[in-house]
Amino acid sequence: MLNKLLLLIFTLFFFISTAYADDMTSPVGQWITISYKTGERISIVKIWEQNGMLYGKVMKIFPGPNRGFSDRCEQCEGDLKGKPIIGMTVLWDFTQGDNGRWVNGHALDPHTGEVYRGSMVLLDNGKQLELTGYWGIFWHSQTWIRDVNNGKT
Repeated sequence: MLNKLLLLIFTLFFFISTAYADDMTSPVGQWITISYKTGERISIVKIWEQNGMLYGKVMKIFPGPNRGFSDRCEQCEGDLKGKPIIGMTVLWDFTQGDNGRWVNGHALDPHTGEVYRGSMVLLDNGKQLELTGYWGIFWHSQTWIRDVNNGKT
């Protein structure tokens, strides 16, 4: 009887833990954004899928030079001007393209207020996400790291 109970508990634990594990083949999940200038952690962005498109919002800002928990999008235009960066949607309308790439989206840099056309692709077996922003003929890529600690970093 005890063996059956232990087997049942183990089976339930296995199915529950795999159901809530990050799908490493999808950008959906939480990501630590990294400064391309300093290599420091900037924020945590949560990416979710809705109606076949990917969106992302800032969940946490790591304290550092010129940034903090109370940061606001002072450089943004329209309805976003002066709004808190935490909780702000900074990625929207990414659709699935070829070769695992998500394309035709938009990315907001809340520190400059600039909106870029964007694409993203998973790297390193889903442990990293390369986000590329395009502005005219120019582009810049940034590599984010999957937050396996779910914001407790």
